[in-house]
Amino acid sequence: MKNNVKINVYKNMFAICTVGSSPKISSVLDYITCIIAKGIWPILLSSSIVVFIWGVLQYALNPQDVKKKAEGRSFMLWGLFALTVIISIWGFVNIVIGTFQLNNANPSIQTVV
Repeated sequence: MKNNVKINVYKNMFAICTVGSSPKISSVLDYITCIIAKGIWPILLSSSIVVFIWGVLQYALNPQDVKKKAEGRSFMLWGLFALTVIISIWGFVNIVIGTFQLNNANPSIQTVV
């Protein structure tokens, strides 16, 4: 039962991304962009936030244990670093899109019922 739920989550996450009826290179690139934007990007962003919050909790809940505080500080720094990199890449992509006036249209999205 648990594996079926995981499989359905992954299917639903990527089901919104479709390659058109006549696959062309642009359709395939739109599909890859959709998978990154709708699937991978949120996972990376949320996992970096979880790492940061985990570090804050370790740091705050262990005021006496120096080793745990150092480990929490390390998690906080890596979480902030990951957030900074992710947001910087996001901004850089938007700068490139705006500079070269690339078509920023969303790929065709099929609704999942």
